[in-house]
Amino acid sequence: MRCLCGCREKVKDGNKYVLGHNSKRKNSPKYIPRETRYCACGCGQSFECRINSKRKYILGHNSCKSAPWGKKVSQLCACGCGGKTNPGRRYINKHAIRVFNVNPWIPYETRICICGCNKSYKCKINSKQRYIRGHNTKGEWQNLAVRRRRLVNVYGANQRTPNGPESLLIWMISELRLPIKYVGDGSCWIGRLNPDFIFTDGRKKIIEHYGDYWHANPFLCKEKERRGARFAEDIWAEDKLREEKFRSYGYEVLVIWERELYEETCNVKERLKDFAANRCG
Repeated sequence: MRCLCGCREKVKDGNKYVLGHNSKRKNSPKYIPRETRYCACGCGQSFECRINSKRKYILGHNSCKSAPWGKKVSQLCACGCGGKTNPGRRYINKHAIRVFNVNPWIPYETRICICGCNKSYKCKINSKQRYIRGHNTKGEWQNLAVRRRRLVNVYGANQRTPNGPESLLIWMISELRLPIKYVGDGSCWIGRLNPDFIFTDGRKKIIEHYGDYWHANPFLCKEKERRGARFAEDIWAEDKLREEKFRSYGYEVLVIWERELYEETCNVKERLKDFAANRCG
């Protein structure tokens, strides 16, 4: 059998056309006429395509009108400012809002905080901001009852529970039957500080548990060694200030390190007994 496109070539059994001949030949029933068009980029070059094609450019010429060969180049900004754009762009960055008025720029102004601190801040002219951030609750924070209520709400939302070493310390305390309670979940506040353990028999004594990593155990860490974003010496200074703050309220402080809980268990139990019996502070 011969191909129906008119080429008179032989076709395989069951076929009517040679592969590819069913649309390229003019006498084919699926043939679509072709035409010559000029590239819409303005380069003056022509190309051939089918009459029903939506093609307007030579390959690569649609990237930039001033670069018919497809290379992206700078051109004058379409907003009329006279500046040159980045290659392949119609506008300089943010200049399109001058034409389309999209997200227009709002100027800033300087205001004085009304809390009484006489400090200034910058904001947009249509902003409703009246305070520096955090200054609108400055007066309320001085109220001890409000402060404690907010701190308890924060710790309650986080639902803090004893970690592994703290759970081990709780087990030791229960085994020794000492009047000590875990309050590190935010249930007790001394000023702005939340201790880990406190005596429940009325004596002003607290126990602080320090983790080896985040509190930078001096036996395992050097002064200039980092723990997160802080140096070990800065962590030690903060812990010392925390202990001094507790003592300023009349509390005795006992510090137990994580390493001691696992490696010196008997020694920790003796220290707890002595601390509860007023033999050490």
